[in-house]
Amino acid sequence: MREVKIEEKKLNLKKDQLYQETPKISLFMGEEIKDVQSIKEYMDEDTTFIEYFLGKDKIFIWVISRSDMHFSMQKVSNSELTYLIDKHVKAITYNISELETDSAKELYDLLIAPVRSHIRTFKVGIIPHSTLHYVPFHALKINDRYLIEDFSIFYLPSAGINKYLNKYEQGRGLEKGRVKASLSGKF
Repeated sequence: MREVKIEEKKLNLKKDQLYQETPKISLFMGEEIKDVQSIKEYMDEDTTFIEYFLGKDKIFIWVISRSDMHFSMQKVSNSELTYLIDKHVKAITYNISELETDSAKELYDLLIAPVRSHIRTFKVGIIPHSTLHYVPFHALKINDRYLIEDFSIFYLPSAGINKYLNKYEQGRGLEKGRVKASLSGKF
């Protein structure tokens, strides 16, 4: 947990620097989420968030649902992670099925498998960080099944944005979850 505190301090320092250098960024960032309970308050019962944060040679993973929260840490060098992501993206881009299958499983084993038992809902919001934005999580594979075959996957820039999506839905008279579902391609 000491490592998490160190990474959290680094993140807060970078955030403070960003706010000082670009004061108008707060218009895009919205309110700061103070604690996990603030995130849970705006979540549907049938939704789980998986939030990632890359540290130095570590991936911090939080799984958050209305009823639970789990933390996991995976050790992997930044260069190895970048290599895996690059390999997977190239395999998909150039339609190299053997390489795509291998890289999809490797990324699944690293990013999803350690927390899979804590995902108990159908809707899963992925909140990537840094180079993980390049990972097509919905196309990760286990046992010849893509993740999208078992879950409705959607992406968020931050867990805090969910609060604003819910306000948007209510203001527009949309049924709950409609905006997030459209982000995953289902209308």
